[in-house]
Amino acid sequence: MSIVLILREEIVCIVTLAFFMVYSRLYSRADECRSFMRISGYALAHVILDLVTVITVNHTDSVPEAVNCLLHYAFYIFAVLFCFEYFSYTVRITQTAAKAKKIIKITSLLPLMYFVFLPFANIEYLYGGDTYYSMGTSVYIGYGLAVLLFAASTANLLANIKRIEKIVLITVVPMDIIMISALVLQVIFPELLLTGACVTIVTVGVYFAIDNPAEKFRQHAYIDINTGVKNKNCFEEDIRRLDKKYFGTASRSDTPLGIVVCDLNGLKSVNDVYGHIAGDELIRSAAEVLSDTMRSAKNIYRIGGDEFVALYIGASSDLMEKEISGMKKECTERSKKSRYPLSIAAGCAVSESGCPSVNDVISSADKRMYTDKVMMKEQNPTVSIRR
Repeated sequence: MSIVLILREEIVCIVTLAFFMVYSRLYSRADECRSFMRISGYALAHVILDLVTVITVNHTDSVPEAVNCLLHYAFYIFAVLFCFEYFSYTVRITQTAAKAKKIIKITSLLPLMYFVFLPFANIEYLYGGDTYYSMGTSVYIGYGLAVLLFAASTANLLANIKRIEKIVLITVVPMDIIMISALVLQVIFPELLLTGACVTIVTVGVYFAIDNPAEKFRQHAYIDINTGVKNKNCFEEDIRRLDKKYFGTASRSDTPLGIVVCDLNGLKSVNDVYGHIAGDELIRSAAEVLSDTMRSAKNIYRIGGDEFVALYIGASSDLMEKEISGMKKECTERSKKSRYPLSIAAGCAVSESGCPSVNDVISSADKRMYTDKVMMKEQNPTVSIRR
């Protein structure tokens, strides 16, 4: 069979990836498309090397063995880099910046160890499906690492299912499963040469599910720039939708709707003593704590300068109280490491039968938050700021 026919898949993939990279760069800001450009860049390098190695492995009489080996090493290195960058991307969209950084840093040890090990592992060239292909210890470990990273990505997305957009869930998770299945098939039937097509499909899926410029513009209208949580516009739109769904007379849902109203204590004091930059830092810390500890919440919103709301669907008041308690413990721990304390008053409420509207739930939670705030102030009349 002609090499061109064997490589037709790779040629199509290269053109597709190049198109999406150019399109993303033209219609997204540089800081917004950085992660996608890395994912697509690693995918493109992998597919190009896929094409090149198919040619070199079928012309061992004219291509030095060392060159062939180095090209195959690069081929697997870019495959692992692609998987690692994809895993890092899914972590960034589901975790706070600080937590994501820790997870990515720890996980980066896996590809690093693989790169160190690779020169000492063997590569064998076998024949099948009208072409030669590579196998050996380095190949098996590379595939195993790729499966592990994609499985970890899937587990992370499913563990944070309430915190990701529906389009991500229905697009990216199935692609993860397809990719894992393809990698397993590649090990069983290595002559299939599936990896180039798979990384292309995943990259295109990431683009449409997460990095699509049109979707980004829509999402930006609902994100609080300073904290990264949802903003007041999003909260008001969600409340209108939920009021109709959970309290409408025609199609009322029996699923309980929970609201936690939170208020950051001492923001004015921090602004007065340290300035508004420090105040913004305190607000970001509050948003991080709420995102980290209120894991069962559907969304976290910043609805005012120092006001936040957590929305729960189908949760009990006991669960919300437990997460409020965890939030306050985390505030105490963070305060020990900061020159100014982090303190958040909170109150929760759950919709009950006969409750006329979602605004009544919000009002009830707000009253309980105010009671909590008064109690906290009685225990600590002044906000202690360490100079």
